[in-house]
Amino acid sequence: MNLNTIPQVSTTTNPFWEFSCTVYQQTEIAKTALHFQDKWQLSINFLLFCSFCSLNNKQLSQQNSLQLWQQLAQWHQEYTLQIRKLRQKLKCYSSDEEGSLLYQLIKQMELHFEYHEQQILFRHFNELDHISQKKPADLFITNTSNYLNSINQFPFQELLTALSVWFNEIIQYWQTISAKRQK
Repeated sequence: MNLNTIPQVSTTTNPFWEFSCTVYQQTEIAKTALHFQDKWQLSINFLLFCSFCSLNNKQLSQQNSLQLWQQLAQWHQEYTLQIRKLRQKLKCYSSDEEGSLLYQLIKQMELHFEYHEQQILFRHFNELDHISQKKPADLFITNTSNYLNSINQFPFQELLTALSVWFNEIIQYWQTISAKRQK
């Protein structure tokens, strides 16, 4: 079995995907995102999209959030979550060579499903309102609150505080990476 038969996901065609891959490499950001996913059933891709929009002065209205979630939810529920569950089940078989190959294959498939989710979100990026008079952290609270409302996970203080701390980590890491790229 050859893993090279699955094409690699390109980061050059979607700046949101590039952003997500970059910030998700930072272990604490990834761990915290997984915590949000596991504890509150939040979509990491949607949270990353809220972050990306906020850093680019884009605001998700309640209507935008609801429409985007409706477009994303069916794909997320029917495909991405099912592939993720399969990968998680296969993890215990990854100690032998064949099990490891199958696990890696499913992991690559999951990555493609995640990429598709991000494509769904990014397709609407340019349609969002540009808001230059708000700080990214304030925009992030607005964007995530609207997302949480769209999934009937009403934003309560504990969650918003945790999300704000996470976003501040993203800002710091993204600024560090951006500064290194400019040198």
